[in-house]
Amino acid sequence: MILLDEYLTIHKNAFIKSLNNNKVALDLLSSLRGIVGKIHNHDIDLIKKFSELRKYLVTSDYEKKHFINLCDAVFNIPKKKVQRYFSIVDNILPITFFEWENYNYSQLVEILPLANITFKKYLKNINTEMSCKEIRKYVKSILNESDKKDEEEILKQETAPDIDVSKFALRNAFAKAIEKFQYDRQDVNVVVNYIAEQLNIDIDKLFNNVGV
Repeated sequence: MILLDEYLTIHKNAFIKSLNNNKVALDLLSSLRGIVGKIHNHDIDLIKKFSELRKYLVTSDYEKKHFINLCDAVFNIPKKKVQRYFSIVDNILPITFFEWENYNYSQLVEILPLANITFKKYLKNINTEMSCKEIRKYVKSILNESDKKDEEEILKQETAPDIDVSKFALRNAFAKAIEKFQYDRQDVNVVVNYIAEQLNIDIDKLFNNVGV
């Protein structure tokens, strides 16, 4: 581990150069050192600090890459752990209904796979009394169920009957529908039925084939 001033002198990339003229950034880094000495007991405090850094200093992937190197060299925080801090900051902290500060670091790491737009609704079923093992088991069950649904959807698409409708025929049918209904306030179902009739196929098969 080396001193921050020494690290800033040795490294000359654009990110480091930006720190030398940024008092706010240097103050944040100095305050970070005060927490790092008790890192194992203050993961949540570090996550809060990384949240500040994400807003004011480490705003791009380029800056994050060099900041991770700095943390490893100056603060002796393993790169993998720094990456996890940023993952928690970027993915869990923005979820307003989830009171992340009540959880410990290990629990937050287990929760991370659910912290996206697809799965975040399931966070409501997690609480601080759950052990890491219980959280891991719950998360795994959610992800497995999602994988199963994806597989069923793929299988459904693969076994769907083929329809002999060319892109030209489909465009033609839509063009006729537009010409026929553009001046009338017709329900969309009327238009769809008209297209299906023109192509001599049923509506469900038409929709399955629109993306071809």
